Amino acid sequence: GTHVLNAAAREILGNHIWQHSAFKNVDKARLDITHYELLDEKTFYAIEKRANEIIKSKYVVKKYFFDRVQAEKKFGFTLYQGGAAPEEQLRIGEIRDKKNKLYDAEACGGIHCDNTKEISKLVLMKQERIQDGIIRLIFACGPAADAEIQKEKLILSECAKILNVSENYVLRESKELLDKWKKLNKI
Repeated sequence: GTHVLNAAAREILGNHIWQHSAFKNVDKARLDITHYELLDEKTFYAIEKRANEIIKSKYVVKKYFFDRVQAEKKFGFTLYQGGAAPEEQLRIGEIRDKKNKLYDAEACGGIHCDNTKEISKLVLMKQERIQDGIIRLIFACGPAADAEIQKEKLILSECAKILNVSENYVLRESKELLDKWKKLNKI
């Protein structure tokens, strides 16, 4: 999921996107990327949508071992998203589409799926500005993404019950309140 999200962010935002760091857990993960500002809502969800398109496209995920020099010649220094790997033999994770377009290739020792469809889905949960030029994308994949969606639905349903209104009303009003808050805080 991290590789797919990084590739989707680069595709939507541009080639200046670089993985600064990442953390992966069963329940949620984070990807810190280089970018000069927080994402607006449209862009945030465009990245999520593109990541899910890549996942649903069922691209093969290949893993190779390369000598460092060979790997750098073939893929360039974008291999080192998140930092340099100290080993002389690099394990490369590579995602290519059905037309053989390279989506992502990184030196990575993580456990990888064999096909993007195994990720199932990706849900972007939030973003944070963690320092100048670095934003953190917090996300979940697979069953953890389903759990996040269920949690959001439950919160929406509970709010509607407490207020004795429809869920659509809660959605509409909360969006309006959020927009007002953003304007007041110049976000």
